[in-house]
Amino acid sequence: MSGDAAATARHILASEPLYRSSIAADLVGTASYVGVTALLYGLFRPVSRGVSLLAAFFSLVGCAIGAAITLNLVTALVFLEGAPYLAAFRPDQLQALARAFLHLHGQGYNISLVFFGFYCTLLGYLVFRSAFMPRFLGVLLALAGLGWLADSLATILWPALADHLDTFAMMCGGLGEGGLCLWLLAVGVNGPKWQERASAARP
Repeated sequence: MSGDAAATARHILASEPLYRSSIAADLVGTASYVGVTALLYGLFRPVSRGVSLLAAFFSLVGCAIGAAITLNLVTALVFLEGAPYLAAFRPDQLQALARAFLHLHGQGYNISLVFFGFYCTLLGYLVFRSAFMPRFLGVLLALAGLGWLADSLATILWPALADHLDTFAMMCGGLGEGGLCLWLLAVGVNGPKWQERASAARP
């Protein structure tokens, strides 16, 4: 609960299994995104090996940050569990520390979105140039990337502005990333055109 460390601590401890499940889900989601990054690198390498590699780099850095900041969620729980070696701290101090680490997790997530913003933008470029997927998906992905970049950078530089960009960024992200996912699941790529690009890219 924003501004109430004690209430936040009570809610976490009252739903500890759910809290721990969310940490595990974060890690599974991040690991899955690493796999998706590898698959999309292979898919779009025939379009431009250099741009596809750069996009994968940004995505993997974002994933590494996402995995690392999960430690903040674990640390918050450690402070709230009341281990004997924490007896030197008062309960309200431990609650404040836990709340601070939850806040750090949120800030780390915003930093990771900078890298995912670059990833989506570059992926949009690759889709647009691919010829084996519709160009409108590339435009939507590029808009999603720019939305994540604008929102995450605003959170760091102009927090008041970020409040107005959140909805825009989430809408663009949902259309771009969701559209790509649905298209690949329901339609896939144009096989002959992909083979043509792959053959042309071979030395």
